[in-house]
Amino acid sequence: MCAARITILSSKLSAGVVNFASAADIIISASVAVSSLDSSHRAVVRVVRGPGVYGIVNVPFQVTAVVTDGAGAIHVTPASGVVTFLDRQVNSA
Repeated sequence: MCAARITILSSKLSAGVVNFASAADIIISASVAVSSLDSSHRAVVRVVRGPGVYGIVNVPFQVTAVVTDGAGAIHVTPASGVVTFLDRQVNSA
């Protein structure tokens, strides 16, 4: 089984609390015969903010591939980035 872990990185510049909207795992399955160039799979991971919804908050994240059964590594893009919340915004877009 291949999996990816998304980690919200700590930031001394951000105010408030951010979490994933759901604690449930997101599972995307694809045939091993399907090339990553032939098919695209997408997962939407929502991040919520609060309490403390005033000001602009940048939330850095990192995606790490996890291989548990000797299968080939998965390729996830983006591998890292920043989710930005605008003043009074509580859900990621």
